[in-house]
Amino acid sequence: MPKGNVLVLVSTRKGLFFLRAAASRARFRLEGPHFLGHTIHHAVLDPRDGCTLLVAARTGHLGPTVFRTDDFGGSWQEAAAPQFPKATEGVRPRVVFVGQGSLATMIREAVRRAGLEAQVAIVGFVDDLPRALAALDLALYVPLESDGMSRVVFEVLASGRALVASRVGVVPEVLRDGVHAALVPAGDPEALALTVAGLLEDAPLRARLGGAGRRLVEERYCGARLAEALEARYRTLASGRAA
Repeated sequence: MPKGNVLVLVSTRKGLFFLRAAASRARFRLEGPHFLGHTIHHAVLDPRDGCTLLVAARTGHLGPTVFRTDDFGGSWQEAAAPQFPKATEGVRPRVVFVGQGSLATMIREAVRRAGLEAQVAIVGFVDDLPRALAALDLALYVPLESDGMSRVVFEVLASGRALVASRVGVVPEVLRDGVHAALVPAGDPEALALTVAGLLEDAPLRARLGGAGRRLVEERYCGARLAEALEARYRTLASGRAA
């Protein structure tokens, strides 16, 4: 896609649509639908190359499936099943997915096909999140794209648990790699696997990252600090001294 052009991916219950525009955004052009009549749960442009689209769809004959295209919908192929990295020798980590979402069925199927049911649990929403976080050695926040303020990032940091996070949204703005958390490129499974394996084998590093992350929240991002900053800002505005 030419640099500066705009592409909006619109997922619906009746298929996938594209909204395209030049950099000026003066006029958008509607394209589609792709997968007419099928529910599209999620669509994302792979940030690594800027031309590969990944789409999570529920089709009548294949069920929940991930498709990919390298030519912006000219042709679609079913994406290969995710390949889970082999565990470091002597290490068999337990993985827990906390929360719910439209891709849960696909994740369960990928886990089943990989034969990892004994190591991977999908528990849905939990009533006591602090207790759940306290049970972890390592937490992951690794979306392909930003979800806004990334509240879960601050919840993990406040728990004192080591965090591995994608460089999306506010993450690279507030966290320093190797200081507050371990940051990885979005959509890079090899980098993620190496980072996770290294942290699983290095308890002192996990403790150091977890401690630094918690201090960052306490000093800059806890409710009391944010309230103080907001109050000071309002006072400045009220006095007419706004910068």
